[in-house]
Amino acid sequence: MLKLDDEVNDIISSKDNLICRICDKNGLFKLDVGSLFFSPVSYAPNFHEYNNFVCLSCGVVSGQPEPRETELIDHYNNVYRESELAFKVDDKTIDTIINFRSSGRSFQRAKTFYNVLQSVKKTHPAAQILPTDTIIDFGAYQGMFLSAVARIWACNCVATDYSKSGISFATNTLGFKDSWVTKDIYTDSYREKVRFVTMIHVLEHLREPVRFLSHLRKNILKDTGFLYIEVPNLYGIPLCDPTHFFTFSRSSLENLLSVSGFKLLYLSTGGDPVDETFFARSNEENLICLAVPDKTIVRFESQKLDGYLVQKQITKSYRRHSVKGLLRYILEIKRHILRCFVYLIFIIFIEPFSTKLSLKLAGYIGLRRRKG
Repeated sequence: MLKLDDEVNDIISSKDNLICRICDKNGLFKLDVGSLFFSPVSYAPNFHEYNNFVCLSCGVVSGQPEPRETELIDHYNNVYRESELAFKVDDKTIDTIINFRSSGRSFQRAKTFYNVLQSVKKTHPAAQILPTDTIIDFGAYQGMFLSAVARIWACNCVATDYSKSGISFATNTLGFKDSWVTKDIYTDSYREKVRFVTMIHVLEHLREPVRFLSHLRKNILKDTGFLYIEVPNLYGIPLCDPTHFFTFSRSSLENLLSVSGFKLLYLSTGGDPVDETFFARSNEENLICLAVPDKTIVRFESQKLDGYLVQKQITKSYRRHSVKGLLRYILEIKRHILRCFVYLIFIIFIEPFSTKLSLKLAGYIGLRRRKG
C-alpha cells in the first residue's frame, strides 16, 4: 500500500515550477506506466530524459522536465530526420534525399484526411475542398502529405516547416511555390486567410499549443475554415518520444481545442497507415479530428481527475493492445508454418517430378514467386 509520504511526492505542485501549459493549473501526477511494448523511457536518452506526468485538471500528459529549445532544434536538424538507410563515411552521414518510410507514411495519411471529409459531407457540405482552395500544412517537412492532397483535389498546397531542406524539396521538386521555412510558428502568417489547415502529428511537438491555435484561429484560418489534426493517442502509443511535449486523450484534446476557440465536428481513433514494426499496433494509435473556429471560447473547468485511476486505465489499454499483438503474432507464425509445409511438398515431391506442373500448381494456389 502507498504511504502518505509517497502519495504526496507523486503529486507535484507549483513549487516545482510544473504548471500545465494548457490549463495553467498546478498539480501534475507522476505516472508509473509502461510495458514490454509500451516503453515510458526516452528513446533518445543522450538527447533528453524525463518522467511522464498527467495534469489532474485537464488530463493531458506531459514529459517533465521539458527539453531546452537549443537542444531540441539541434536534435530535429540531425538524427531526428535520419532514415533507416543512413550510414557513416568518415564521420559524415550519408542519407537518402527522401526518408522513404517516414515520407511514405505521410503520403498515405491523405487517405484518412479524405475519409474524414467524406464522413462529414452531409452534415457539413462546406467541408469539401475546391480547386480554388488553399491548404496550409504545418510541420509538412518535405510535403509528401500535400503531394497526395494535390492529386486528389487539384488545389493550391502550401508547406511550412522548420526544415530548410524539407521546404526546398516541397518547393522545387513538388512545385508548392508558396511554401516557406518556419521562423516562428506562433507568429508566422500567410498572405491571405485560408479555408483549410492541416497538422499531421505536429501539435504534440509544440511547447505552447494554446498560443499557436489561438494565432491560427485569428490570423491564418478563415472564420468559415476547417482545421484537421492528427496526434498520438494516449491510450494507444508508448510515452517514449522526447520530442513530444504533450500526449492527448480524447477529452484533453477536446479541452485544448475548446479553450483555444475551436469546436469539434469530428473525433475518432485510427491506426492508418499501419506501422508493421510496432508489435502492439492497433486502430487506436492516433486521434483524428476536424474542428472549426468558434467565437465562443469555452472557459476551462477543472476535471479533478484521480491520477491513480488514469494510470490504471493507461496500463489496462497497454495490456489489451499487447495481448492483441501477441495473438496476431501467433496467427502469423501459424501461417508461416503452413507455408513452410507447402514449400516442403513442392520442393521434395512435386518439382523433381515436373517443374511445369509445380509452377502451374503454385500459380493456382497463389504462392508468391520473385518477379524479374
